[in-house]
Amino acid sequence: MAVPIITDLKMWVGTLFTKDDWDFNFSKIVGWLSDGSSDLVVNSIKATNGIDLDGAQITNLGPATTGSQAITLDQAETLLNRTGFYNPFTVASGKVDSTGNAAYLQKDSDTQVTVLAGNVNPDLVCVSSDGTIESVTSNTVLTVPTSDGTYHIIKEKGESITITAGASGKVTVDRAFPSSPNIGDYFLDNSVLPFKGYKYTTNGWEETAFCWIGDVTVASGLSTVTQFDYNDNKYDVNRNNQAVIVESFVSGRSGYNLYSNKYIEQWGFDGGGTAAHWVAFLKPFKDANYSLTLGDYVTAPGGVGNEFYFVTGSIVNTGFTAQYGGGTSGAWWKACGYVA
Repeated sequence: MAVPIITDLKMWVGTLFTKDDWDFNFSKIVGWLSDGSSDLVVNSIKATNGIDLDGAQITNLGPATTGSQAITLDQAETLLNRTGFYNPFTVASGKVDSTGNAAYLQKDSDTQVTVLAGNVNPDLVCVSSDGTIESVTSNTVLTVPTSDGTYHIIKEKGESITITAGASGKVTVDRAFPSSPNIGDYFLDNSVLPFKGYKYTTNGWEETAFCWIGDVTVASGLSTVTQFDYNDNKYDVNRNNQAVIVESFVSGRSGYNLYSNKYIEQWGFDGGGTAAHWVAFLKPFKDANYSLTLGDYVTAPGGVGNEFYFVTGSIVNTGFTAQYGGGTSGAWWKACGYVA
Protein backbone atom coordinates (compact mmCIF):
# COMPACT_ATOMS: atom_id res chain seq x y z
CA MET A 1 0.00 0.00 0.00
CA ALA A 2 1.03 3.61 -0.48
CA VAL A 3 0.23 6.98 1.05
CA PRO A 4 -2.01 9.05 -1.30
CA ILE A 5 -0.31 12.04 -2.92
CA ILE A 6 -1.76 15.24 -4.36
CA THR A 7 -0.63 14.44 -7.92
CA ASP A 8 -3.09 11.53 -7.96
CA LEU A 9 -5.82 14.16 -8.34
CA LYS A 10 -6.68 16.19 -11.41
CA MET A 11 -5.38 19.72 -10.92
CA TRP A 12 -6.47 23.03 -12.45
CA VAL A 13 -3.70 24.31 -14.72
CA GLY A 14 -5.26 27.37 -16.27
CA THR A 15 -7.93 25.47 -18.16
CA LEU A 16 -11.63 24.93 -17.49
CA PHE A 17 -12.22 22.50 -14.60
CA THR A 18 -15.16 20.29 -15.66
CA LYS A 19 -17.80 18.34 -13.77
CA ASP A 20 -16.02 15.14 -14.75
CA ASP A 21 -12.84 16.46 -13.13
CA TRP A 22 -14.69 17.15 -9.86
CA ASP A 23 -16.36 13.71 -9.94
CA PHE A 24 -12.98 12.05 -10.54
CA ASN A 25 -11.37 13.82 -7.58
CA PHE A 26 -14.23 13.10 -5.17
CA SER A 27 -14.35 9.41 -6.11
CA LYS A 28 -10.58 9.23 -5.69
CA ILE A 29 -10.75 10.70 -2.18
CA VAL A 30 -13.60 8.38 -1.19
CA GLY A 31 -11.52 5.48 -2.47
CA TRP A 32 -8.56 6.48 -0.30
CA LEU A 33 -10.84 6.41 2.75
CA SER A 34 -12.77 3.22 2.04
CA ASP A 35 -11.23 0.82 -0.49
CA GLY A 36 -8.58 -0.60 1.87
CA SER A 37 -5.72 -0.11 -0.60
CA SER A 38 -4.23 3.12 0.78
CA ASP A 39 -2.21 4.02 3.86
CA LEU A 40 -3.36 7.18 5.62
CA VAL A 41 -1.10 9.25 7.87
CA VAL A 42 -2.99 11.11 10.61
CA ASN A 43 -2.21 12.65 13.97
CA SER A 44 -5.07 10.97 15.86
CA ILE A 45 -8.37 9.20 15.28
CA LYS A 46 -11.52 9.71 17.34
CA ALA A 47 -14.83 7.92 16.91
CA THR A 48 -18.22 8.54 18.51
CA ASN A 49 -19.50 5.01 18.00
CA GLY A 50 -16.45 2.75 18.27
CA ILE A 51 -13.76 1.65 15.83
CA ASP A 52 -14.18 -1.66 13.97
CA LEU A 53 -10.86 -3.54 14.17
CA ASP A 54 -12.18 -6.81 12.81
CA GLY A 55 -9.43 -8.34 10.67
CA ALA A 56 -7.02 -5.47 11.38
CA GLN A 57 -3.40 -5.85 12.47
CA ILE A 58 -1.40 -3.73 14.90
CA THR A 59 1.97 -3.53 13.14
CA ASN A 60 3.94 -1.15 15.37
CA LEU A 61 3.60 -0.79 19.12
CA GLY A 62 7.14 0.54 19.57
CA PRO A 63 6.28 3.99 20.97
CA ALA A 64 3.75 2.41 23.34
CA THR A 65 6.04 -0.29 24.75
CA THR A 66 9.27 1.59 25.44
CA GLY A 67 10.32 4.58 27.49
CA SER A 68 7.90 6.79 29.36
CA GLN A 69 4.99 5.70 27.12
CA ALA A 70 5.32 1.98 27.97
CA ILE A 71 1.98 0.22 28.57
CA THR A 72 1.33 -2.15 31.47
CA LEU A 73 0.21 -5.77 31.16
CA ASP A 74 -3.28 -4.80 32.35
CA GLN A 75 -3.48 -2.11 29.65
CA ALA A 76 -2.37 -4.60 26.99
CA GLU A 77 -4.97 -7.15 28.17
CA THR A 78 -7.65 -4.46 28.13
CA LEU A 79 -6.68 -3.49 24.56
CA LEU A 80 -6.92 -7.11 23.43
CA ASN A 81 -10.19 -7.61 25.31
CA ARG A 82 -11.79 -4.61 23.66
CA THR A 83 -10.96 -5.84 20.17
CA GLY A 84 -12.86 -9.09 20.83
CA PHE A 85 -16.58 -9.83 20.52
CA TYR A 86 -18.68 -9.31 23.63
CA ASN A 87 -22.39 -9.60 24.20
CA PRO A 88 -24.13 -6.50 25.54
CA PHE A 89 -25.32 -6.80 29.16
CA THR A 90 -22.63 -9.25 30.29
CA VAL A 91 -19.61 -9.63 32.46
CA ALA A 92 -17.24 -10.30 29.59
CA SER A 93 -13.97 -11.42 31.18
CA GLY A 94 -11.98 -11.44 34.39
CA LYS A 95 -10.64 -13.85 37.01
CA VAL A 96 -11.20 -17.58 36.38
CA ASP A 97 -10.77 -20.68 38.54
CA SER A 98 -8.62 -23.74 37.81
CA THR A 99 -11.25 -25.11 35.41
CA GLY A 100 -11.61 -21.86 33.45
CA ASN A 101 -14.95 -20.81 34.94
CA ALA A 102 -15.75 -17.29 36.11
CA ALA A 103 -14.46 -16.57 39.62
CA TYR A 104 -14.80 -12.83 40.07
CA LEU A 105 -17.01 -12.80 43.20
CA GLN A 106 -15.50 -13.74 46.54
CA LYS A 107 -17.61 -14.31 49.66
CA ASP A 108 -15.58 -12.93 52.57
CA SER A 109 -18.33 -13.54 55.13
CA ASP A 110 -22.13 -13.64 55.31
CA THR A 111 -22.10 -9.83 55.40
CA GLN A 112 -19.31 -9.01 52.93
CA VAL A 113 -18.55 -9.82 49.27
CA THR A 114 -15.55 -8.67 47.22
CA VAL A 115 -15.67 -8.15 43.45
CA LEU A 116 -12.19 -9.22 42.34
CA ALA A 117 -10.61 -7.01 39.68
CA GLY A 118 -7.16 -5.65 38.92
CA ASN A 119 -4.32 -5.85 41.45
CA VAL A 120 -3.18 -9.49 41.26
CA ASN A 121 -6.26 -10.38 39.18
CA PRO A 122 -7.23 -9.50 35.59
CA ASP A 123 -9.40 -6.43 35.10
CA LEU A 124 -13.12 -7.19 35.21
CA VAL A 125 -14.55 -6.25 31.81
CA CYS A 126 -18.23 -5.26 32.00
CA VAL A 127 -20.46 -4.59 28.99
CA SER A 128 -23.46 -2.37 29.72
CA SER A 129 -26.90 -2.87 28.19
CA ASP A 130 -26.08 -0.31 25.47
CA GLY A 131 -22.84 -2.13 24.51
CA THR A 132 -20.43 0.22 26.32
CA ILE A 133 -17.32 -1.68 27.49
CA GLU A 134 -15.84 -0.66 30.84
CA SER A 135 -12.97 -2.21 32.81
CA VAL A 136 -12.94 -2.38 36.60
CA THR A 137 -9.30 -2.16 37.65
CA SER A 138 -9.46 -2.63 41.43
CA ASN A 139 -11.35 -4.71 43.98
CA THR A 140 -14.76 -3.55 45.18
CA VAL A 141 -15.79 -4.52 48.72
CA LEU A 142 -19.58 -4.66 49.24
CA THR A 143 -21.51 -4.86 52.50
CA VAL A 144 -24.37 -7.38 52.30
CA PRO A 145 -27.65 -6.36 54.01
CA THR A 146 -28.74 -8.64 56.85
CA SER A 147 -32.46 -8.90 56.03
CA ASP A 148 -33.62 -12.02 54.18
CA GLY A 149 -33.96 -11.56 50.42
CA THR A 150 -31.99 -11.40 47.18
CA TYR A 151 -29.72 -8.44 46.50
CA HIS A 152 -28.30 -7.64 43.07
CA ILE A 153 -24.74 -6.54 42.31
CA ILE A 154 -24.96 -3.85 39.61
CA LYS A 155 -22.57 -1.62 37.69
CA GLU A 156 -24.29 1.34 36.10
CA LYS A 157 -22.49 2.86 33.13
CA GLY A 158 -19.80 5.25 34.33
CA GLU A 159 -20.40 4.40 38.00
CA SER A 160 -18.83 2.17 40.64
CA ILE A 161 -20.15 -1.29 41.44
CA THR A 162 -22.92 -1.33 44.07
CA ILE A 163 -25.29 -3.79 45.71
CA THR A 164 -29.02 -3.01 45.73
CA ALA A 165 -30.47 -1.96 49.05
CA GLY A 166 -33.96 -3.45 48.87
CA ALA A 167 -34.58 -7.12 49.61
CA SER A 168 -37.55 -7.09 47.22
CA GLY A 169 -35.62 -5.55 44.31
CA LYS A 170 -35.69 -7.25 40.92
CA VAL A 171 -33.70 -7.33 37.68
CA THR A 172 -35.98 -8.19 34.76
CA VAL A 173 -34.90 -9.15 31.23
CA ASP A 174 -37.87 -9.07 28.88
CA ARG A 175 -39.51 -7.45 25.86
CA ALA A 176 -42.08 -5.56 27.95
CA PHE A 177 -41.79 -3.41 31.06
CA PRO A 178 -42.56 -5.35 34.26
CA SER A 179 -45.72 -4.59 36.19
CA SER A 180 -45.75 -3.38 39.82
CA PRO A 181 -42.06 -2.36 40.00
CA ASN A 182 -40.32 -1.27 43.21
CA ILE A 183 -37.98 1.68 43.63
CA GLY A 184 -34.50 0.51 42.66
CA ASP A 185 -35.62 -2.23 40.24
CA TYR A 186 -33.72 -2.65 36.97
CA PHE A 187 -35.07 -3.68 33.56
CA LEU A 188 -33.35 -4.70 30.31
CA ASP A 189 -35.53 -4.13 27.23
CA ASN A 190 -34.29 -6.65 24.64
CA SER A 191 -37.07 -5.88 22.15
CA VAL A 192 -34.97 -3.10 20.58
CA LEU A 193 -31.45 -2.76 19.19
CA PRO A 194 -29.30 -1.57 20.77
CA PHE A 195 -30.76 -2.92 24.00
CA LYS A 196 -31.92 -0.41 26.57
CA GLY A 197 -31.51 -0.52 30.32
CA TYR A 198 -33.79 1.20 32.82
CA LYS A 199 -33.93 1.87 36.56
CA TYR A 200 -37.16 2.49 38.45
CA THR A 201 -37.02 5.68 40.53
CA THR A 202 -39.51 8.05 42.11
CA ASN A 203 -39.87 9.54 38.61
CA GLY A 204 -40.75 6.17 37.06
CA TRP A 205 -38.60 4.19 34.64
CA GLU A 206 -35.46 6.16 33.73
CA GLU A 207 -33.12 5.00 30.98
CA THR A 208 -29.96 3.73 32.70
CA ALA A 209 -27.33 1.62 30.94
CA PHE A 210 -26.14 -1.04 33.39
CA CYS A 211 -24.44 -4.41 33.75
CA TRP A 212 -25.82 -7.14 36.04
CA ILE A 213 -22.79 -8.65 37.78
CA GLY A 214 -24.30 -11.12 40.26
CA ASP A 215 -26.59 -11.76 43.22
CA VAL A 216 -26.39 -12.36 46.96
CA THR A 217 -29.27 -14.24 48.62
CA VAL A 218 -29.65 -13.95 52.39
CA ALA A 219 -31.66 -16.50 54.39
CA SER A 220 -31.64 -16.64 58.20
CA GLY A 221 -28.34 -14.79 58.35
CA LEU A 222 -26.56 -17.00 55.81
CA SER A 223 -25.65 -15.58 52.41
CA THR A 224 -25.19 -17.35 49.06
CA VAL A 225 -23.31 -15.66 46.21
CA THR A 226 -24.24 -16.17 42.54
CA GLN A 227 -21.99 -15.09 39.68
CA PHE A 228 -22.55 -15.53 35.93
CA ASP A 229 -20.62 -17.22 33.16
CA TYR A 230 -18.66 -14.76 31.05
CA ASN A 231 -20.63 -13.45 28.05
CA ASP A 232 -23.89 -14.79 29.51
CA ASN A 233 -26.54 -12.19 28.69
CA LYS A 234 -29.42 -13.94 30.54
CA TYR A 235 -31.69 -14.40 27.52
CA ASP A 236 -31.91 -16.99 24.76
CA VAL A 237 -31.35 -14.97 21.57
CA ASN A 238 -27.63 -14.95 20.69
CA ARG A 239 -26.80 -16.43 24.06
CA ASN A 240 -23.16 -17.51 23.97
CA ASN A 241 -23.50 -20.29 26.48
CA GLN A 242 -26.61 -21.89 24.96
CA ALA A 243 -26.25 -25.65 25.58
CA VAL A 244 -25.84 -27.82 22.47
CA ILE A 245 -25.62 -31.59 22.01
CA VAL A 246 -21.95 -32.65 22.08
CA GLU A 247 -22.44 -36.43 22.17
CA SER A 248 -25.30 -38.62 21.00
CA PHE A 249 -25.73 -42.39 21.07
CA VAL A 250 -28.52 -44.72 19.93
CA SER A 251 -28.45 -48.51 19.95
CA GLY A 252 -31.68 -50.38 19.38
CA ARG A 253 -34.18 -49.12 21.93
CA SER A 254 -31.73 -47.26 24.17
CA GLY A 255 -29.68 -44.08 23.79
CA TYR A 256 -28.72 -40.69 25.21
CA ASN A 257 -28.04 -37.05 24.31
CA LEU A 258 -25.27 -35.30 26.25
CA TYR A 259 -25.25 -31.48 26.18
CA SER A 260 -22.36 -29.01 26.46
CA ASN A 261 -23.51 -27.94 29.97
CA LYS A 262 -23.27 -31.63 31.12
CA TYR A 263 -27.05 -32.14 31.06
CA ILE A 264 -27.97 -35.60 29.80
CA GLU A 265 -31.19 -37.28 28.78
CA GLN A 266 -31.04 -41.06 28.43
CA TRP A 267 -33.60 -43.78 27.84
CA GLY A 268 -34.04 -47.50 27.37
CA PHE A 269 -36.44 -50.43 27.19
CA ASP A 270 -36.39 -52.89 30.07
CA GLY A 271 -37.59 -56.48 29.73
CA GLY A 272 -36.29 -57.89 32.99
CA GLY A 273 -39.43 -59.65 34.18
CA THR A 274 -41.51 -59.53 37.35
CA ALA A 275 -38.67 -60.27 39.78
CA ALA A 276 -36.61 -57.34 41.12
CA HIS A 277 -33.69 -56.67 38.76
CA TRP A 278 -31.01 -54.04 38.12
CA VAL A 279 -31.38 -51.43 35.36
CA ALA A 280 -28.06 -49.72 34.52
CA PHE A 281 -27.80 -46.29 32.93
CA LEU A 282 -25.76 -45.85 29.77
CA LYS A 283 -23.84 -43.04 31.50
CA PRO A 284 -23.77 -42.46 35.28
CA PHE A 285 -25.18 -39.24 36.69
CA LYS A 286 -23.03 -37.11 39.02
CA ASP A 287 -25.36 -38.05 41.91
CA ALA A 288 -28.83 -39.45 42.58
CA ASN A 289 -30.59 -36.10 42.00
CA TYR A 290 -32.10 -36.77 38.58
CA SER A 291 -35.56 -37.20 37.05
CA LEU A 292 -36.70 -40.78 36.40
CA THR A 293 -39.84 -41.62 34.42
CA LEU A 294 -41.15 -45.18 34.08
CA GLY A 295 -43.75 -46.32 31.56
CA ASP A 296 -46.47 -48.95 32.03
CA TYR A 297 -45.79 -52.51 30.92
CA VAL A 298 -48.32 -53.57 28.24
CA THR A 299 -48.94 -57.25 27.40
CA ALA A 300 -49.75 -56.54 23.73
CA PRO A 301 -51.13 -53.73 21.56
CA GLY A 302 -54.42 -52.80 23.16
CA GLY A 303 -53.68 -54.94 26.21
CA VAL A 304 -54.02 -54.11 29.88
CA GLY A 305 -51.25 -52.04 31.50
CA ASN A 306 -49.30 -53.38 34.45
CA GLU A 307 -47.27 -51.32 36.90
CA PHE A 308 -43.53 -50.92 36.26
CA TYR A 309 -41.85 -49.44 39.35
CA PHE A 310 -38.51 -48.99 41.09
CA VAL A 311 -37.70 -50.56 44.42
CA THR A 312 -37.66 -48.02 47.26
CA GLY A 313 -34.13 -46.96 48.21
CA SER A 314 -32.56 -48.46 45.08
CA ILE A 315 -32.03 -45.27 43.04
CA VAL A 316 -28.33 -44.38 42.73
CA ASN A 317 -26.31 -42.45 40.14
CA THR A 318 -25.52 -45.58 38.07
CA GLY A 319 -29.04 -47.05 37.85
CA PHE A 320 -31.98 -48.44 39.83
CA THR A 321 -33.70 -51.68 40.79
CA ALA A 322 -36.95 -52.27 38.90
CA GLN A 323 -39.88 -54.65 39.27
CA TYR A 324 -43.16 -55.36 37.46
CA GLY A 325 -46.62 -55.89 38.83
CA GLY A 326 -47.16 -58.60 36.23
CA GLY A 327 -46.12 -59.78 32.76
CA THR A 328 -42.63 -60.13 31.29
CA SER A 329 -42.50 -58.16 28.02
CA GLY A 330 -40.95 -54.99 29.47
CA ALA A 331 -41.46 -51.22 29.51
CA TRP A 332 -39.74 -47.90 28.69
CA TRP A 333 -37.78 -45.71 31.11
CA LYS A 334 -36.25 -42.22 30.77
CA ALA A 335 -33.84 -40.38 33.09
CA CYS A 336 -32.66 -36.73 32.91
CA GLY A 337 -30.03 -34.92 34.97
CA TYR A 338 -26.35 -33.97 34.98
CA VAL A 339 -23.18 -36.00 34.62
CA ALA A 340 -20.04 -35.24 36.61
